[in-house]
Amino acid sequence: MSAEDLENYETDMELQLYREYRDVVGLFSYVVETERRFYLANHVDL
Repeated sequence: MSAEDLENYETDMELQLYREYRDVVGLFSYVVETERRFYLANHVDL
């Protein structure tokens, strides 16, 4: 696998993840960002 193939794969995966979040984000009230990932939630305890 070439560097370009790997870059294309990573770009495709990021686009797929973006589309999945876009499709469901309206179902949730909050988007919580941590150092490692994002969470979608309807209730958050601080």
